[in-house]
Amino acid sequence: MSAVLIVLETYLRVSSRESSRRIFIDVDYVKNLGPDFHGEFVAHCASHKLGIDFNLYCLENQVECRHIKVVNESRYTVAQPPEPDAHIFILGGSTVFNAEVPNSHTIASLLQSKLHENRINHSVINFGKSGATSIDRIEFIKNQEVLSKGDAVVLHFGINDACIMKPNFEFKTNPIHLILVVFNLVQTRLSKCLLSFEKLPRFGKFGTKYAVKKYVNEEVVVAIRSFSNYCEKIGVKFVAVLQPSAYSCRALNRNERRYLNQFANSPKRALQVANREVIKELGSDSYFVDGVRMFDYAEKVVFTDWCHTTKYGNLLLSEFFFSELAKLNYFEVEN
Repeated sequence: MSAVLIVLETYLRVSSRESSRRIFIDVDYVKNLGPDFHGEFVAHCASHKLGIDFNLYCLENQVECRHIKVVNESRYTVAQPPEPDAHIFILGGSTVFNAEVPNSHTIASLLQSKLHENRINHSVINFGKSGATSIDRIEFIKNQEVLSKGDAVVLHFGINDACIMKPNFEFKTNPIHLILVVFNLVQTRLSKCLLSFEKLPRFGKFGTKYAVKKYVNEEVVVAIRSFSNYCEKIGVKFVAVLQPSAYSCRALNRNERRYLNQFANSPKRALQVANREVIKELGSDSYFVDGVRMFDYAEKVVFTDWCHTTKYGNLLLSEFFFSELAKLNYFEVEN
């Protein structure tokens, strides 16, 4: 048995020599943007955790909002035209709000810059909210009554819809689950020395697959299809982009795999199930775009953790959104 383990470990070490140039995750990214921005980022995280309005939290704690600005429940988009011909609304959770970067580096601001380069007089609105599901954002924008004929909506979804953030999917802890968590922690410790343990899958809570499939099929898919019909009736273009995460990227290096394996309750299984169900149900719909693998060939760091993106990651996303809207003939792109 020990001989087999030695052979397996040797093979894995040889086969896992990824290029040091390929780095997808930088866990210190936010800290490296400077103390002023980092202070605002910490304030945003604290306000979200406490369920307090970000502006109110900053006012009470004397935090100056220069890099993260929120106006009327929308993250500020840089260089919006004063009299736009139409609006592009980006819906999503924290991966659209982009608290990990300053105002000028969000997906919305970078898309706004792309529009300006192509002389397209449309305004981009960032309706991202930390922890928000697709259903939450769809109901939010409908209640705002801001959509008009000629506008467009981009829904960047998938991660929060995998039930990770929903209280009703926090399954009751039981002795068997605690044992599985201990197994995960032991594997993580051993994987620091042996690749054999690093390659082993982590255990998840019982019932995850059933709960995720049920929620995605009975609620998420239904809400997205209904919203697509709603947009079509009022003359609004709609694109639903299934978002990537570090768990869906290829060619992660060993340090990144260690980082992803550190979570005792990894979201990987829930994400895999949710993505598979979404693609199966919405894959043939004209408004749906599978963006899960969009970062596979990225040349720079795209993630600050397992799902939130860097400036470069946001740049790739903004270009991806622009391209998908162009395919829908949403605007004429000048060469």
